[in-house]
Amino acid sequence: MTGSEPWTTLSAEEVHKNPWFSVTQEEFVTPKGNVGNYYVVHTKERSRSVMVVPVDGDEILFVRQYRYPTKRWSLEAPGGAVEGDDASEKTARKELKEELGFTGILRKIGEYCPWSGPTDELCSVYLATDLRNVGGNPEETEDLSLVRLKVDEAYRMLDDGAFTEGQTIAALALARKLLLTE
Repeated sequence: MTGSEPWTTLSAEEVHKNPWFSVTQEEFVTPKGNVGNYYVVHTKERSRSVMVVPVDGDEILFVRQYRYPTKRWSLEAPGGAVEGDDASEKTARKELKEELGFTGILRKIGEYCPWSGPTDELCSVYLATDLRNVGGNPEETEDLSLVRLKVDEAYRMLDDGAFTEGQTIAALALARKLLLTE
């Protein structure tokens, strides 16, 4: 894709930080000379995350959990932020074990930006197969339960709008061509 020259950053200052993300206020100038401010969200230290689509035979495994910001239960693929110097695949293995209690063979199937308007985060998606149950260890704030759905049922639900969590929707979209034979 081509376009005009990129915007130029004039200054950047961190205006908020917590254990999960930070926010910088950045002053910029556009190629047409317009000056403005933008607030950019950076997840964890590296603005990298992972999602895992775990497949056990003819089923996809999901996590059911309560999401405080939306005040509702959500059906999601396991995933999380890449921390420190960890590689994306290492984090994918950690999240699969922590949230669902499984290990398996991982294959990277794509990347996407979860929300390119306010964040620079890049998410890597992995397909997990040959799963083995080894027991999970969710974080203290996570109340998780395992949900198994037949592959075709999961995609019917996706097409019917039953999934509302965007990262799961994107991960399933990337896995669709590998999991459905039409």
